[in-house]
Amino acid sequence: MIHFTEGAEKSTVYLNDEVSAVKIPKVQVVDTVGAGDSFTATLVSKLMQGDSLKAAHQKAVNLAAYVCTQQGGNARYYS
Repeated sequence: MIHFTEGAEKSTVYLNDEVSAVKIPKVQVVDTVGAGDSFTATLVSKLMQGDSLKAAHQKAVNLAAYVCTQQGGNARYYS
């Protein structure tokens, strides 16, 4: 798996012969601490749970964007 970000515009994931490109939601960034960790954890866990690459990628991008709106590395998240 390879993951590229294009600034605040787009995230692209390559997995085997699949490609997923997702637009990054516009958010008011407070702190980026933990965004990458939450992205990776969400992407991998959702793929392991059987989500499609596109669905897992979208969930990972959305959660990472949310984490950026929170202060510090322990964002409150309710599933």
